[in-house]
Amino acid sequence: MSLQNEQVDEEVIKKIEAFIQRLRDLDYIIEDNRASLIHNSIKPLIYDYAKDDGQREEECLVDLLAKSITEYELSKNIPSNKISSIYKCEHWINVALTNGIVKEGRGLVNKLKDSYEKNTKLEGDLKLFSNQNIDLRKELEIISNDLMRAKQRIEELEQIMPSAGSEHS
Repeated sequence: MSLQNEQVDEEVIKKIEAFIQRLRDLDYIIEDNRASLIHNSIKPLIYDYAKDDGQREEECLVDLLAKSITEYELSKNIPSNKISSIYKCEHWINVALTNGIVKEGRGLVNKLKDSYEKNTKLEGDLKLFSNQNIDLRKELEIISNDLMRAKQRIEELEQIMPSAGSEHS
């Protein structure tokens, strides 16, 4: 296998793994009704698989996708089957995506909801910390003014002290 094919395989594998993970996380869900409609409209383009008894049975797109994912996962450690299962799985993922059989699922909606909740909390924290910052800056200004007055008083006392010290000598 050439280096270029290995790189292509790695990219395809990443794509497949990401798709499978998104299905597991419920970021994607399969639209069975949509799959049936699409299946009927593209029957001539769908592969038929030979059965053991010699008869041919048409499989629906959802079954073909599921079967290709299963074959892909089973063949990960079998080098002789790995390449064909990778490209077969990629093919059925592409068919599913391009025909709208896969849509965003509850997992993605839940992640979005969680993000909004975190954002709201962070906005509250930001407001709290901003107010604390303003309060601390006011305190710092008061302390700085007190320090300036104390420094001025010390300078005044130092001016008085040398004259007082020379009187005692």
